[in-house]
Amino acid sequence: MKHTRMHPFAGSFALVVASLASSAHAEPPAIPENPQGADPYDVPLAPRPPTLPELTHPDYEIGAETTIGVVTPNVIKALNYNSSEVASIVQRLSVEVPLSQKRHIYVGSSYEIAAGSPPGGGAFKLVPSNLDLYGRIVWATRTGLTFGGGVGVLAPTAQFGQGDDAAKVAAAAQAIRPWDNAFFLDDSFTARGFVDVRDVYGRFVLQFREGLEWSGSLAGQPAQVAAIAQIYIGWRLLPLIGIGLEAFETYLIQSPSIETVAQDHNRATFTLAPNVRLMTPYVQPVLGFVTSAGSPLFGFGTVDGFWALRIGASVVWDPASKRVRTGNDVAVP
Repeated sequence: MKHTRMHPFAGSFALVVASLASSAHAEPPAIPENPQGADPYDVPLAPRPPTLPELTHPDYEIGAETTIGVVTPNVIKALNYNSSEVASIVQRLSVEVPLSQKRHIYVGSSYEIAAGSPPGGGAFKLVPSNLDLYGRIVWATRTGLTFGGGVGVLAPTAQFGQGDDAAKVAAAAQAIRPWDNAFFLDDSFTARGFVDVRDVYGRFVLQFREGLEWSGSLAGQPAQVAAIAQIYIGWRLLPLIGIGLEAFETYLIQSPSIETVAQDHNRATFTLAPNVRLMTPYVQPVLGFVTSAGSPLFGFGTVDGFWALRIGASVVWDPASKRVRTGNDVAVP
C-alpha cells in the first residue's frame, strides 16, 4: 500500500530532480529588479502562496497538495477508545485557467479526498469531498497592488452517513484543514464569495483573501454560515528558495455543530502554516507545517489539538508552447 500511495508523486519528483540537475552546472542567477513601466500583470518575483492562487498567472496553473496530520479529539477520551490520536490524510488537486490574454477573468476548480481510519479503530477509508467550482476577476496596478474577487459553489458530491466511519474520517480532515471545512460537509451545497488583495514589493509579497460561505443541507439539517480569512506573507530568500507564512481564521457564524449561544472562542479557530518553497524552473514544490493557534476547529468539544505536514507542488502549463514553466523564472544574465 505504501508504494501505491507514493506513486502519484513520482512524476513531480522527477521534474524537481531534473530541474536541480540542470541548474547545478551554473551559479544561481541573480534576481533582477522590476524595471520601471513593467507590465503590472507580470508574475511577481516573490514566491506564490501554497493555498491561494497566484493572482496574475498567464497560463494554466495546476496544483497538488497532500496534508498529513494527527488529530487529538477529546471525544475519543470520553468514549474510552484505546487510542487518543487519529491520523488523517487529505489530498487536494486544483486547476485554474485565465479566460483571456488580458488576465482579468479566471475560472478554476478544486477537489479533495480524505483518507484514514476512524477513531477507535476500523477499516481504512477514502472519503471524497464536495467539488469546488469558481470564477474570479482581478485588476493590477503598476504600484504592485492587485485586487479582485470572485464567487463559487461547492457541489454536493460528498455524501456519507451521519456518525458513521466515513463521517469520522471527514471530521478529522476538517480539523487539519479548517479553512476547507465546507469541502467535507455531508450532502450539502455551498455558495461562497470572496475578495482578494495582493501587494508586492521586490522579493516580498503580501496576499489576503476574505470570504463568506453559506452551506445548505440537502437532508434538511440547519444551514452553516462561515467567514474565512487567509493571509500570506512571502519572501524570496535566495534565487531558488522562497519562505512564507500563512495564517487562517475560520469563524462559524452559524452551524448545527455548535450551540446558538456559543461564545466566540468556541466559534473561531486560528491556524498557522509556515512553509518553504523550492523555486525551480519546471515545478515548484513546497513543504510546510500546520497547527492551531489557540482553540482548534470544533474546540467546543470534539478536538483538543492537531498538527499536520503539507507537501505540495505548483506548476504552470503554457498551452501555446506546450511546456511547463513556473511563470516567474529567473532570467540568467
